[in-house]
Amino acid sequence: MGKVASPDGGRIGMVDALRGTALIGLFLVHMDEHFELLRYPTGAPAWLDSLNSAVHELTFGLFAGKAYAIFAMMFGISFTLILQSWARKEGDAAARLRFLWRLAILGAMGYVHALLYIGDILLVLAVLGAPLVLLYRVPDRWLVPLVVLLLAQLPSVWSAASLLITPETTPTNPFHWRLYGRIFDLFTQDSWAAVFTHNLTTGQTARFWFFVESGRWQQMAGLLVLGMMAGRRQLYLDTPDNRRLWKRTFALALAGFVILFPLSIWAKGLSLQGMARYEVTMLTGSWANLMQTLLWASGFAMLYPRITGWAFTRRLTAFGRMSLTCYLMHSIIFVPFFHGYGLGFYQHWGIALSVGVGVLFLAVQLRFADWWLRHHAYGPAEWFWRCATLRRFDVPFRRVALA
Repeated sequence: MGKVASPDGGRIGMVDALRGTALIGLFLVHMDEHFELLRYPTGAPAWLDSLNSAVHELTFGLFAGKAYAIFAMMFGISFTLILQSWARKEGDAAARLRFLWRLAILGAMGYVHALLYIGDILLVLAVLGAPLVLLYRVPDRWLVPLVVLLLAQLPSVWSAASLLITPETTPTNPFHWRLYGRIFDLFTQDSWAAVFTHNLTTGQTARFWFFVESGRWQQMAGLLVLGMMAGRRQLYLDTPDNRRLWKRTFALALAGFVILFPLSIWAKGLSLQGMARYEVTMLTGSWANLMQTLLWASGFAMLYPRITGWAFTRRLTAFGRMSLTCYLMHSIIFVPFFHGYGLGFYQHWGIALSVGVGVLFLAVQLRFADWWLRHHAYGPAEWFWRCATLRRFDVPFRRVALA
Protein backbone atom coordinates (compact mmCIF):
# COMPACT_ATOMS: atom_id res chain seq x y z
CA MET A 1 0.00 0.00 0.00
CA GLY A 2 1.40 3.37 -0.97
CA LYS A 3 3.72 4.51 -3.73
CA VAL A 4 6.46 1.96 -4.40
CA ALA A 5 9.25 3.06 -6.72
CA SER A 6 12.51 1.47 -7.75
CA PRO A 7 15.85 3.20 -7.11
CA ASP A 8 15.64 4.84 -10.55
CA GLY A 9 12.23 6.33 -9.70
CA GLY A 10 10.09 3.95 -11.78
CA ARG A 11 7.22 1.84 -10.50
CA ILE A 12 7.99 -1.75 -9.51
CA GLY A 13 5.30 -3.59 -11.41
CA MET A 14 6.02 -7.00 -9.90
CA VAL A 15 5.50 -5.76 -6.33
CA ASP A 16 2.25 -4.01 -7.28
CA ALA A 17 0.97 -7.05 -9.19
CA LEU A 18 1.85 -9.51 -6.41
CA ARG A 19 0.08 -7.26 -3.91
CA GLY A 20 -2.89 -7.31 -6.29
CA THR A 21 -3.02 -11.13 -6.17
CA ALA A 22 -2.99 -10.96 -2.37
CA LEU A 23 -5.91 -8.54 -2.36
CA ILE A 24 -7.86 -10.86 -4.66
CA GLY A 25 -7.33 -13.73 -2.24
CA LEU A 26 -8.16 -11.64 0.80
CA PHE A 27 -11.42 -10.42 -0.73
CA LEU A 28 -12.60 -13.89 -1.76
CA VAL A 29 -11.96 -15.21 1.77
CA HIS A 30 -13.96 -12.27 3.13
CA MET A 31 -16.80 -13.04 0.73
CA ASP A 32 -16.73 -16.68 1.85
CA GLU A 33 -16.98 -15.52 5.48
CA HIS A 34 -19.64 -12.86 4.74
CA PHE A 35 -17.16 -10.34 6.15
CA GLU A 36 -16.74 -11.88 9.59
CA LEU A 37 -20.41 -12.76 10.01
CA LEU A 38 -20.04 -16.54 9.45
CA ARG A 39 -23.78 -17.08 9.18
CA TYR A 40 -25.38 -18.78 6.16
CA PRO A 41 -28.80 -19.81 4.81
CA THR A 42 -30.31 -22.98 6.19
CA GLY A 43 -32.30 -25.71 4.47
CA ALA A 44 -30.31 -25.77 1.22
CA PRO A 45 -30.57 -28.90 -0.98
CA ALA A 46 -27.81 -31.50 -0.70
CA TRP A 47 -26.21 -30.59 -4.04
CA LEU A 48 -25.91 -26.94 -2.99
CA ASP A 49 -24.44 -27.88 0.38
CA SER A 50 -21.84 -29.95 -1.48
CA LEU A 51 -21.07 -27.06 -3.83
CA ASN A 52 -20.78 -24.60 -0.95
CA SER A 53 -18.42 -26.97 0.86
CA ALA A 54 -16.27 -27.46 -2.26
CA VAL A 55 -16.02 -23.71 -2.92
CA HIS A 56 -15.14 -23.09 0.73
CA GLU A 57 -12.37 -25.72 0.66
CA LEU A 58 -10.98 -24.28 -2.58
CA THR A 59 -11.11 -20.66 -1.41
CA PHE A 60 -9.55 -21.37 1.97
CA GLY A 61 -7.05 -23.84 0.55
CA LEU A 62 -5.77 -21.28 -1.94
CA PHE A 63 -5.96 -18.05 0.03
CA ALA A 64 -6.80 -18.28 3.76
CA GLY A 65 -3.71 -17.63 5.88
CA LYS A 66 -1.69 -16.94 2.72
CA ALA A 67 -3.11 -13.74 1.25
CA TYR A 68 -2.53 -11.69 4.41
CA ALA A 69 1.01 -13.13 4.54
CA ILE A 70 1.75 -11.87 1.01
CA PHE A 71 0.40 -8.50 2.11
CA ALA A 72 2.83 -8.48 5.03
CA MET A 73 5.82 -9.24 2.81
CA MET A 74 4.85 -6.57 0.29
CA PHE A 75 4.42 -4.11 3.15
CA GLY A 76 7.98 -4.85 4.25
CA ILE A 77 9.31 -4.27 0.74
CA SER A 78 7.36 -1.03 0.42
CA PHE A 79 8.66 0.12 3.80
CA THR A 80 12.26 -0.31 2.64
CA LEU A 81 11.81 1.46 -0.68
CA ILE A 82 9.92 4.40 0.77
CA LEU A 83 12.33 4.84 3.67
CA GLN A 84 15.34 4.65 1.33
CA SER A 85 13.81 7.34 -0.88
CA TRP A 86 13.04 9.64 2.05
CA ALA A 87 16.45 9.08 3.68
CA ARG A 88 18.23 10.23 0.51
CA LYS A 89 16.24 13.48 0.58
CA GLU A 90 16.01 14.37 4.27
CA GLY A 91 18.38 12.11 6.21
CA ASP A 92 17.92 8.85 8.06
CA ALA A 93 16.51 10.16 11.36
CA ALA A 94 13.93 12.43 9.72
CA ALA A 95 12.87 9.63 7.36
CA ARG A 96 12.29 7.23 10.24
CA LEU A 97 10.19 9.77 12.14
CA ARG A 98 8.15 10.49 9.02
CA PHE A 99 7.52 6.80 8.51
CA LEU A 100 6.32 6.42 12.10
CA TRP A 101 3.90 9.25 11.37
CA ARG A 102 2.84 7.42 8.19
CA LEU A 103 2.16 4.30 10.25
CA ALA A 104 0.19 6.32 12.80
CA ILE A 105 -2.05 7.59 10.01
CA LEU A 106 -2.50 4.05 8.67
CA GLY A 107 -3.37 2.88 12.18
CA ALA A 108 -5.97 5.63 12.57
CA MET A 109 -7.48 4.71 9.20
CA GLY A 110 -7.53 1.07 10.29
CA TYR A 111 -9.27 1.89 13.57
CA VAL A 112 -11.99 3.86 11.77
CA HIS A 113 -12.31 1.10 9.16
CA ALA A 114 -12.71 -1.49 11.94
CA LEU A 115 -15.78 0.36 13.21
CA LEU A 116 -17.38 -1.02 10.05
CA TYR A 117 -15.38 -4.23 9.57
CA ILE A 118 -13.62 -5.88 12.51
CA GLY A 119 -11.48 -8.01 10.22
CA ASP A 120 -9.45 -4.90 9.31
CA ILE A 121 -5.76 -5.56 8.71
CA LEU A 122 -4.53 -1.95 8.47
CA LEU A 123 -4.19 -1.29 12.20
CA VAL A 124 -2.44 -4.64 12.66
CA LEU A 125 0.06 -3.76 9.92
CA ALA A 126 0.65 -0.35 11.49
CA VAL A 127 1.36 -1.83 14.93
CA LEU A 128 3.54 -4.72 13.75
CA GLY A 129 5.25 -2.50 11.17
CA ALA A 130 6.51 0.02 13.74
CA PRO A 131 9.51 -2.12 14.86
CA LEU A 132 10.80 -2.06 11.26
CA VAL A 133 11.81 1.55 11.83
CA LEU A 134 14.21 0.35 14.56
CA LEU A 135 15.42 -2.67 12.58
CA TYR A 136 15.99 -0.80 9.33
CA ARG A 137 19.81 -0.54 9.68
CA VAL A 138 20.33 -3.87 11.47
CA PRO A 139 22.52 -6.18 9.31
CA ASP A 140 20.94 -9.26 7.75
CA ARG A 141 23.17 -11.60 9.76
CA TRP A 142 21.25 -10.51 12.88
CA LEU A 143 17.85 -10.38 11.21
CA VAL A 144 17.96 -13.90 9.73
CA PRO A 145 17.84 -15.64 13.14
CA LEU A 146 15.04 -13.29 14.21
CA VAL A 147 13.02 -14.14 11.10
CA VAL A 148 13.55 -17.87 11.60
CA LEU A 149 12.44 -17.69 15.25
CA LEU A 150 9.33 -15.68 14.36
CA LEU A 151 8.31 -17.86 11.40
CA ALA A 152 8.88 -21.04 13.42
CA GLN A 153 6.46 -19.55 16.00
CA LEU A 154 8.42 -20.79 19.00
CA PRO A 155 5.95 -19.46 21.61
CA SER A 156 3.22 -21.46 19.87
CA VAL A 157 5.50 -24.51 19.73
CA TRP A 158 6.03 -24.23 23.48
CA SER A 159 2.30 -23.90 24.14
CA ALA A 160 1.46 -26.92 21.98
CA ALA A 161 4.26 -29.05 23.43
CA SER A 162 3.25 -28.18 27.01
CA LEU A 163 -0.31 -29.31 26.39
CA LEU A 164 0.82 -32.54 24.74
CA ILE A 165 3.26 -33.36 27.54
CA THR A 166 0.76 -32.59 30.30
CA PRO A 167 -2.64 -33.59 28.84
CA GLU A 168 -4.20 -33.47 32.31
CA THR A 169 -4.03 -29.65 32.27
CA THR A 170 -7.24 -27.87 31.35
CA PRO A 171 -6.40 -24.34 30.21
CA THR A 172 -9.21 -21.92 29.59
CA ASN A 173 -10.44 -21.35 26.06
CA PRO A 174 -8.93 -18.44 24.11
CA PHE A 175 -10.41 -15.11 25.10
CA HIS A 176 -11.21 -14.21 21.48
CA TRP A 177 -13.56 -17.22 21.17
CA ARG A 178 -15.90 -15.69 23.72
CA LEU A 179 -15.68 -12.24 22.16
CA TYR A 180 -16.35 -13.44 18.63
CA GLY A 181 -19.24 -15.58 19.79
CA ARG A 182 -21.07 -12.44 20.91
CA ILE A 183 -20.00 -10.50 17.84
CA PHE A 184 -21.45 -12.93 15.30
CA ASP A 185 -24.88 -12.76 16.93
CA LEU A 186 -24.70 -8.95 17.08
CA PHE A 187 -23.95 -8.70 13.36
CA THR A 188 -27.19 -10.49 12.48
CA GLN A 189 -29.23 -7.78 14.22
CA ASP A 190 -30.63 -4.70 12.57
CA SER A 191 -29.04 -2.02 14.77
CA TRP A 192 -26.12 -0.23 13.11
CA ALA A 193 -25.67 1.90 16.24
CA ALA A 194 -25.19 -1.22 18.39
CA VAL A 195 -22.57 -2.60 15.97
CA PHE A 196 -20.76 0.75 15.82
CA THR A 197 -20.72 1.10 19.60
CA HIS A 198 -19.53 -2.48 20.03
CA ASN A 199 -16.75 -2.06 17.47
CA LEU A 200 -15.40 1.00 19.27
CA THR A 201 -13.90 -1.28 21.90
CA THR A 202 -14.84 -4.98 21.97
CA GLY A 203 -14.52 -5.50 18.22
CA GLN A 204 -11.02 -4.04 18.25
CA THR A 205 -10.08 -6.13 21.29
CA ALA A 206 -11.33 -9.36 19.70
CA ARG A 207 -9.23 -8.81 16.59
CA PHE A 208 -5.99 -8.28 18.49
CA TRP A 209 -6.63 -11.19 20.86
CA PHE A 210 -7.13 -13.39 17.80
CA PHE A 211 -3.74 -12.37 16.39
CA VAL A 212 -2.08 -12.97 19.76
CA GLU A 213 -3.79 -16.23 20.76
CA SER A 214 -3.63 -17.81 17.30
CA GLY A 215 0.09 -17.04 16.98
CA ARG A 216 -0.54 -15.22 13.73
CA TRP A 217 1.28 -12.10 14.98
CA GLN A 218 4.54 -14.07 15.03
CA GLN A 219 4.25 -15.13 11.41
CA MET A 220 3.16 -11.68 10.27
CA ALA A 221 6.02 -9.98 12.13
CA GLY A 222 8.51 -12.42 10.60
CA LEU A 223 7.16 -11.81 7.11
CA LEU A 224 7.33 -8.03 7.58
CA VAL A 225 11.03 -8.31 8.45
CA LEU A 226 11.58 -10.78 5.60
CA GLY A 227 9.96 -8.31 3.19
CA MET A 228 12.20 -5.53 4.51
CA MET A 229 15.27 -7.69 3.87
CA ALA A 230 14.01 -8.56 0.38
CA GLY A 231 13.56 -4.85 -0.33
CA ARG A 232 17.07 -4.02 0.83
CA ARG A 233 18.52 -6.74 -1.44
CA GLN A 234 16.29 -5.66 -4.35
CA LEU A 235 14.96 -9.18 -4.80
CA TYR A 236 11.99 -7.76 -6.72
CA LEU A 237 14.23 -7.06 -9.76
CA ASP A 238 14.42 -9.53 -12.66
CA THR A 239 18.13 -10.37 -12.60
CA PRO A 240 19.94 -13.71 -13.15
CA ASP A 241 20.93 -13.92 -9.48
CA ASN A 242 17.40 -13.18 -8.34
CA ARG A 243 15.95 -15.73 -10.76
CA ARG A 244 18.19 -18.41 -9.28
CA LEU A 245 17.12 -17.40 -5.78
CA TRP A 246 13.43 -17.51 -6.74
CA LYS A 247 13.88 -21.01 -8.16
CA ARG A 248 15.68 -22.25 -5.04
CA THR A 249 13.02 -20.69 -2.83
CA PHE A 250 10.26 -22.31 -4.89
CA ALA A 251 11.96 -25.73 -4.70
CA LEU A 252 12.55 -25.51 -0.94
CA ALA A 253 9.01 -24.24 -0.29
CA LEU A 254 7.58 -27.06 -2.40
CA ALA A 255 9.57 -29.62 -0.43
CA GLY A 256 8.41 -28.01 2.83
CA PHE A 257 4.79 -27.99 1.67
CA VAL A 258 4.94 -31.67 0.68
CA ILE A 259 6.01 -32.46 4.25
CA LEU A 260 4.03 -29.91 6.26
CA PHE A 261 0.66 -30.00 4.50
CA PRO A 262 0.14 -33.73 5.20
CA LEU A 263 1.34 -33.04 8.75
CA SER A 264 -1.38 -30.42 9.18
CA ILE A 265 -4.01 -32.87 7.87
CA TRP A 266 -2.71 -35.59 10.18
CA ALA A 267 -2.84 -33.22 13.15
CA LYS A 268 -6.52 -32.53 12.49
CA GLY A 269 -7.21 -36.26 12.67
CA LEU A 270 -5.58 -36.73 16.06
CA SER A 271 -7.83 -37.53 19.00
CA LEU A 272 -6.97 -34.27 20.73
CA GLN A 273 -9.49 -32.19 22.59
CA GLY A 274 -9.90 -28.55 23.61
CA MET A 275 -6.86 -26.31 23.65
CA ALA A 276 -4.43 -29.09 22.74
CA ARG A 277 -6.27 -29.61 19.47
CA TYR A 278 -6.47 -25.86 18.86
CA GLU A 279 -2.76 -25.20 19.46
CA VAL A 280 -1.52 -28.17 17.44
CA THR A 281 -3.78 -27.62 14.43
CA MET A 282 -3.16 -23.87 14.36
CA LEU A 283 0.62 -24.38 14.52
CA THR A 284 0.87 -27.07 11.85
CA GLY A 285 -1.59 -25.20 9.65
CA SER A 286 0.48 -22.03 9.96
CA TRP A 287 3.64 -23.86 8.93
CA ALA A 288 1.91 -25.33 5.87
CA ASN A 289 0.48 -21.90 5.00
CA LEU A 290 3.96 -20.38 5.23
CA MET A 291 5.31 -22.85 2.67
CA GLN A 292 2.36 -22.13 0.39
CA THR A 293 2.95 -18.39 0.79
CA LEU A 294 6.59 -18.75 -0.28
CA LEU A 295 5.46 -20.90 -3.23
CA TRP A 296 3.00 -18.17 -4.21
CA ALA A 297 5.53 -15.33 -3.95
CA SER A 298 8.49 -17.07 -5.63
CA GLY A 299 6.28 -18.64 -8.31
CA PHE A 300 4.76 -15.29 -9.18
CA ALA A 301 8.21 -13.66 -9.29
CA MET A 302 9.31 -16.26 -11.84
CA LEU A 303 6.08 -15.93 -13.84
CA TYR A 304 5.80 -12.14 -13.89
CA PRO A 305 8.45 -11.41 -16.59
CA ARG A 306 6.56 -13.75 -18.94
CA ILE A 307 3.17 -12.09 -18.45
CA THR A 308 4.19 -8.46 -17.97
CA GLY A 309 2.73 -7.40 -21.34
CA TRP A 310 -0.71 -8.95 -20.81
CA ALA A 311 -3.77 -6.76 -20.38
CA PHE A 312 -4.74 -8.73 -17.28
CA THR A 313 -1.32 -8.10 -15.74
CA ARG A 314 -1.66 -4.37 -16.38
CA ARG A 315 -5.01 -4.38 -14.59
CA LEU A 316 -3.65 -6.51 -11.78
CA THR A 317 -0.77 -4.08 -11.32
CA ALA A 318 -3.16 -1.12 -11.19
CA PHE A 319 -5.30 -3.03 -8.69
CA GLY A 320 -2.22 -3.54 -6.51
CA ARG A 321 -1.28 0.13 -6.75
CA MET A 322 -4.77 1.04 -5.55
CA SER A 323 -4.87 -1.72 -2.92
CA LEU A 324 -5.80 0.59 -0.05
CA THR A 325 -8.71 2.15 -1.95
CA CYS A 326 -9.94 -1.20 -3.27
CA TYR A 327 -9.59 -2.88 0.13
CA LEU A 328 -11.71 -0.21 1.81
CA MET A 329 -14.22 -0.33 -1.04
CA HIS A 330 -14.83 -4.04 -0.37
CA SER A 331 -15.94 -3.38 3.20
CA ILE A 332 -17.94 -0.25 2.40
CA ILE A 333 -20.00 -2.15 -0.16
CA PHE A 334 -20.27 -5.68 1.20
CA VAL A 335 -20.43 -5.32 5.00
CA PRO A 336 -23.81 -3.52 4.79
CA PHE A 337 -24.80 -5.94 2.03
CA PHE A 338 -24.37 -9.05 4.19
CA HIS A 339 -24.88 -7.80 7.75
CA GLY A 340 -28.19 -7.61 9.54
CA TYR A 341 -28.33 -3.81 9.85
CA GLY A 342 -28.04 -3.54 6.07
CA LEU A 343 -29.59 -5.80 3.45
CA GLY A 344 -29.01 -8.97 5.46
CA PHE A 345 -28.00 -11.13 2.50
CA TYR A 346 -26.16 -13.54 4.80
CA GLN A 347 -29.61 -15.18 5.09
CA HIS A 348 -29.94 -15.68 1.32
CA TRP A 349 -26.49 -16.22 -0.18
CA GLY A 350 -24.42 -19.30 0.48
CA ILE A 351 -20.68 -19.56 0.05
CA ALA A 352 -20.67 -20.55 -3.62
CA LEU A 353 -22.87 -17.65 -4.70
CA SER A 354 -21.02 -15.16 -2.49
CA VAL A 355 -17.59 -16.16 -3.83
CA GLY A 356 -18.92 -16.26 -7.41
CA VAL A 357 -20.25 -12.72 -7.11
CA GLY A 358 -16.91 -11.77 -5.57
CA VAL A 359 -15.10 -13.02 -8.68
CA LEU A 360 -17.38 -10.93 -10.91
CA PHE A 361 -16.91 -7.88 -8.69
CA LEU A 362 -13.14 -8.29 -8.91
CA ALA A 363 -13.31 -8.41 -12.70
CA VAL A 364 -15.07 -5.04 -12.66
CA GLN A 365 -12.78 -3.59 -10.00
CA LEU A 366 -9.59 -4.56 -11.88
CA ARG A 367 -10.86 -2.73 -14.95
CA PHE A 368 -11.88 0.24 -12.82
CA ALA A 369 -8.44 0.46 -11.21
CA ASP A 370 -6.76 0.37 -14.61
CA TRP A 371 -9.05 3.11 -15.94
CA TRP A 372 -8.65 5.23 -12.80
CA LEU A 373 -4.86 5.23 -12.85
CA ARG A 374 -4.80 6.24 -16.49
CA HIS A 375 -6.42 9.51 -15.37
CA HIS A 376 -5.13 9.90 -11.81
CA ALA A 377 -1.75 9.65 -10.12
CA TYR A 378 -3.15 7.85 -7.07
CA GLY A 379 -6.21 6.08 -5.79
CA PRO A 380 -8.34 8.31 -3.50
CA ALA A 381 -7.25 6.59 -0.27
CA GLU A 382 -3.60 6.46 -1.41
CA TRP A 383 -3.71 10.17 -2.22
CA PHE A 384 -5.15 11.02 1.19
CA TRP A 385 -2.55 8.85 2.95
CA ARG A 386 0.26 10.53 1.06
CA CYS A 387 -1.09 14.02 1.74
CA ALA A 388 -1.56 13.31 5.45
CA THR A 389 1.96 11.86 5.63
CA LEU A 390 3.47 14.96 4.00
CA ARG A 391 1.08 17.24 5.95
CA ARG A 392 0.08 19.12 2.83
CA PHE A 393 -2.74 18.69 0.37
CA ASP A 394 -1.20 20.15 -2.79
CA VAL A 395 -0.06 16.70 -3.99
CA PRO A 396 -1.20 16.35 -7.64
CA PHE A 397 -4.18 14.03 -7.90
CA ARG A 398 -5.16 14.00 -11.55
CA ARG A 399 -2.57 13.07 -14.15
CA VAL A 400 -3.40 16.27 -16.04
CA ALA A 401 -2.05 18.23 -13.08
CA LEU A 402 1.31 16.50 -13.47
CA ALA A 403 1.91 17.79 -16.99
